[in-house]
Amino acid sequence: MSVELSDSTLGGGSPANGVAPSGGALVEVKGLAVRLPTGPKDSVQAVRSVNLTIRPGERVGIVGESGSGKSITGRTIAGLLPESKRVQVAGSVTFRGKEMIGAPAKEWRDIRSRRVSMIFQDPLSFLNPTMRVGRQVQEACRREGSASRQEIRDEVYSFMELAGLAQPAEVARKFPFELSGGMRQRVLIAIALAKRPELIIADEPTTALDVTVQARVLASLKRSVDELGMSLLMISHDLAVVAGLCDRVYVMCDGAVVEEGDTHSVFTEPKEAYTQGLLRSVRSLSSPTGELYADSERQSSSRGGA
Repeated sequence: MSVELSDSTLGGGSPANGVAPSGGALVEVKGLAVRLPTGPKDSVQAVRSVNLTIRPGERVGIVGESGSGKSITGRTIAGLLPESKRVQVAGSVTFRGKEMIGAPAKEWRDIRSRRVSMIFQDPLSFLNPTMRVGRQVQEACRREGSASRQEIRDEVYSFMELAGLAQPAEVARKFPFELSGGMRQRVLIAIALAKRPELIIADEPTTALDVTVQARVLASLKRSVDELGMSLLMISHDLAVVAGLCDRVYVMCDGAVVEEGDTHSVFTEPKEAYTQGLLRSVRSLSSPTGELYADSERQSSSRGGA
C-alpha cells in the first residue's frame, strides 16, 4: 500500500538551529510492561514489552486506536501512573541513563519539575480556575537568582507569545474560564515551555478543538519545541497530527508496538496490516491549505486517547 504525501506534510526536519538530534538517548524504554486494575479483582495488560527511544531534539509520535496503550506508555515515561500496589510495572525507563522504574516519588517529582512537561487533552482539568493564567505561567518559570518584576513579566509574556498567544499582556490577566478552548491549550503549552524541560509529552492535546484551531495550536507547539531545542513525544490517534510534527513514529495496537520507523517510511510504505488499516481509515493527511488533519477527526472530535 502506498499513500501520496508531500515532504511538507510529513514533519521530520531538524530541530532548532538546524541541529540534528544527537545519537545518545534522552529517554530509553526497554521491555516496558504495565498491568492496571479494572475492578476489585480484575486487571488488564495495558502495555506489553514496549521498546522506545527519544533522542535530544527529536520529535517522536505514538499512534494507535483508543485502548492501544499509547497514553499509558506516555504516562509511565512521565511517572504519572496511579500509586497503587495493584499497578504492576516491569521493564526499564531511563532518563539520560538513569533508571526510573522503581525510583522514589521524590525522584519522579524532580524529573517532572526539571526535565519533563506534559500537555493534556483537557486544559480545564489542569489549569487553576481561581488563578489568572499569567500567574500560572509565572509559577512554572525556572530561573536562577533574583529578577525584577519587569524581568519576570517579560519572561512570562515571551513564553506566552512563543505558544501562540498574540496579546500576552491582555491574556495574562484573564482566568481560564474567560478563554476559548484553543487559547487555554496554548496556555498549557506556555506553562510546559516555561519549565524549560528537555522533553514535552503531549497526550491528545488538540482532540477537542476544531480543525482550524487545531492546526494553529500544533504549529505553535512545533515552532516552540524547535526554537528551544526540546524533544517532543506526541501521543495521538490522529495520524495527520503525527505526520505533520514527528521525525519518527511508533504504531501501537493492543498494548504493543507493531511498527516503528521514520515517519515518511511508515506512512508511505507501511509494512504491517494494522498500520495499513489505520491509513486506509484516513482520507487525507493534510488539507489543501497545508493544515494538518484527518477527515475522520471532524466526526470524532470528542474522542479521547487510549
